[in-house]
Amino acid sequence: VMMRHLIVGVVGPYDEKLPRVQDLDYWARVIKKGYKISTIPETLTKYRIHKNEGQFGRNKENLWYAFRVRIKYLFTPSLFSFSALVTTIGYFTALLMPTSFVEKVAKKFSYEAH
Repeated sequence: VMMRHLIVGVVGPYDEKLPRVQDLDYWARVIKKGYKISTIPETLTKYRIHKNEGQFGRNKENLWYAFRVRIKYLFTPSLFSFSALVTTIGYFTALLMPTSFVEKVAKKFSYEAH
């Protein structure tokens, strides 16, 4: 992530009350303040995701926090889209499913599986 220091001053720091998905909440606040977010098409860095990094076994917890953040900003005009609504409904549906099923699906579609 690269951004101007001014944005950090306006938006503030990460929300430390969120034990997960702090970045999702942060970027939603950046957009809500009127800043535009973009991607760079070239790869600037590489990293690997390892199964012991905390993703596995906490997928349901991660979904819960992501769902909370999405609901918080769902109807903010600058953040609202049909795909955001569908994703939020998908998160809610996953929260209703058994944890073992959610973990199997997460492992199937993780970076490590490809």
